[in-house]
Amino acid sequence: AGNIGADVTRLPGDGLSDEARLFSESPSRFLLEVRPDRAADLEQAFAGLPLTPIGVTTAEPRLRIAGAAGEWLVWASLAELKEAWQKPLRW
Repeated sequence: AGNIGADVTRLPGDGLSDEARLFSESPSRFLLEVRPDRAADLEQAFAGLPLTPIGVTTAEPRLRIAGAAGEWLVWASLAELKEAWQKPLRW
């Protein structure tokens, strides 16, 4: 909604294929966004709980998601993603 992009460079699921890591769902996962200068405060607040940085936000209006080998698996503009999300399914 804020037209903020993201680079996701680490997906959870070590040992899984890139496809499984992109589309698998696990219960009780949350995505948090925090300013870099407040990351230590967040880590302290969640001490003892699993917490994994997965990427950064960007000023560019696009989403990139890297695979395990570091290559970009997804590179799409936010406009393309919004259009696909709002478009009705066709059979």
